[in-house]
Amino acid sequence: MEPVSEKLLPEQRQKYVLEHIPYRIAAVNRFLDILIWPPDLTQKTTIPGQQSLTIPVYAITNAFIEHGLVSCRSLLNVLGIRATGKKSPTPELHFSSTGNEPDDITISDLGCELIGERDVRELFPYDFENVCKACLDIIRVTDKAVAHFTMATLPEMWQKTFLICVVMILKLFRDQVNPCLAQLGTLDGAKISEEHFYHLPRLEEWILQSRVSV
Repeated sequence: MEPVSEKLLPEQRQKYVLEHIPYRIAAVNRFLDILIWPPDLTQKTTIPGQQSLTIPVYAITNAFIEHGLVSCRSLLNVLGIRATGKKSPTPELHFSSTGNEPDDITISDLGCELIGERDVRELFPYDFENVCKACLDIIRVTDKAVAHFTMATLPEMWQKTFLICVVMILKLFRDQVNPCLAQLGTLDGAKISEEHFYHLPRLEEWILQSRVSV
């Protein structure tokens, strides 16, 4: 555990643990739902309300996909994982990063150690380089294909790239961040609910069967 940052008040720290981080994980899960159980994109759906809206299903799924990608990048940053030299031909992942701006929030502001290179190597001892490449690709996609009109292309296997990066993020939150949060008396034992990790057993089995390669 780290000394608890004075950047956030206790009630703000609880809000990040119980609301903000789960909200981002839920966005990632919606994207996973679409990849695992693809909907019929030729259909339309109705959103009820004072004035009901009938829209193509793909209009909703596209929004979920983009939100999932951006949330994936956001969660990397919260863990302390960022890209350096993004405009370089050979960008690299930087670990244990507290952020580029003074108002950036990471798990260190909640009282947990930032994720280091060794933490990721221990999760993926044989596939560390490929996992780093997958996360760099996700950061690049959110910089270019999601945020801007661009001629940049997606990775050939972009869905698999997303899955690899997400496995790492979810495992780090479940297995390292959550145990840390549960021990913090300042948060009254608040932690991220286990229900947000419902995709992990399936994804862990997929990793074991396919071995990481991107």
